[in-house]
Amino acid sequence: MNWNCLRVCSGAKRAVRHEPGAVLPLGQAGVHFEIANYSEHALSSGEEAAAIAYIQIKLGDGKTCWGAGVDTNIELASVRAVLSALNRS
Repeated sequence: MNWNCLRVCSGAKRAVRHEPGAVLPLGQAGVHFEIANYSEHALSSGEEAAAIAYIQIKLGDGKTCWGAGVDTNIELASVRAVLSALNRS
């Protein structure tokens, strides 16, 4: 899964691009992870249907955590899933 985002750290904007298997730095927090597994599907049908994303992350120390996120926008559901996994780490 490739994705781009804009990270704001101490007021400075930095572009971040994720490549499969790459480690993502999370600002000054020192959190590094890679996306180990990803799945998504719609929760119902229709144009405004919510989607759920499931993500397994692998932390820099080798620990893995799962997260899930729901939103009508699949990209936002994926971000919510990453944050959910990080909250479980």
